Amino acid sequence: MTVSIFVEGIADKKFIEDLFKSINPLNSIEEIIVTKGYTNLKNFEPKISFTNDLEGKNYIIFDADQNKSDKIFEINRIENLLKCSIKYFFLPNNEDPGDLEDLLKQIINPTHQIIIDCFDHYQTCLNSNDYDYTLPNKKALIFAYCEAILEKNSKQIKEKNRDYFNKKLWDIESEALNPLKEFLKKILKLNEL
Repeated sequence: MTVSIFVEGIADKKFIEDLFKSINPLNSIEEIIVTKGYTNLKNFEPKISFTNDLEGKNYIIFDADQNKSDKIFEINRIENLLKCSIKYFFLPNNEDPGDLEDLLKQIINPTHQIIIDCFDHYQTCLNSNDYDYTLPNKKALIFAYCEAILEKNSKQIKEKNRDYFNKKLWDIESEALNPLKEFLKKILKLNEL
């Protein structure tokens, strides 16, 4: 069966690919498409329609952010326009607000929690100053976490090269991943048909 999965960014794509491999290394999903944000989903209507025409399935895995209602509205608009069904999952766990980086913070190797704590302290310190500093975003936190542990100039620091099987950095068996893994298992089951 044809399966198309739409994600927001390169980091999401690499993470989902590694999770699929952790669930079933022999059954991979070839079609993970980066949209560069939910507002660009309309640009992928032809691909969604094509997958639907082949009697395939379309899936979306996006960040919930603080309010996922705009994203759900856009998905429903496309479903109605194309007369198709799209299944979706919002990171980190399909319930809470947040994003990929929030999920990644939950699966870090607990040995290195001090890095996250120090980064949080750094942000608190900047925030408590009278000057209006721009706080580093969550992507910077994950980048700093990887950079602090890996060799200098390691390619694995970059989003597209991260190895989520690297136990020094990540716990890919973390319970925090269970909701997403259950969603992915359903996709893999359809992919076997």
